[in-house]
Amino acid sequence: MNYFELLDLPFAYNIDKGLLKRHFLMKSKEAHPDFFTQDSDEAQSVALELSAKLNDAYQILNNDERRLNYILEQRGVVLKDEKHQLSNVFLMEMMDLNESLDELNPGDAVALKGIQEQVNTAMQHNDQQMGEAIALAEQNKWQDADKANLKEIFYRRKYLLRILEKLATFALHK
Repeated sequence: MNYFELLDLPFAYNIDKGLLKRHFLMKSKEAHPDFFTQDSDEAQSVALELSAKLNDAYQILNNDERRLNYILEQRGVVLKDEKHQLSNVFLMEMMDLNESLDELNPGDAVALKGIQEQVNTAMQHNDQQMGEAIALAEQNKWQDADKANLKEIFYRRKYLLRILEKLATFALHK
């Protein structure tokens, strides 16, 4: 049983977070280990395990980034610890961004802001593509071509997130 089934939600990236919370609270109340203190050790263990799974499901599905990772892993788009070769065009663009950041003079707030805007624009464009690709994959029942496109977009997103982290660190130290 996947986390969506566990919480009686449709398997989709865009979810109703209010419904997620209501289902989580309802199911957590039903499975809470305190209600099984008079039951057998086995029943208590099952309740504890279910409670832990419900907590994990809620934590993952309530976070957009973690939910995306979970969906793509469940659909076989990405694998844990997978190494994916991004397109050369994208890598060249990112190399230019990284070089600009490496050559940035301390205290050059204008240049730093320009790089941040460039990365944020790339991230927004990538996120738009991700949303469209997920919708298409869901519509097409997760065909291989959709998965390949999603994989590329997903790994571009991870790369951009690393650059954003580097920018945040750079802004703090410069």
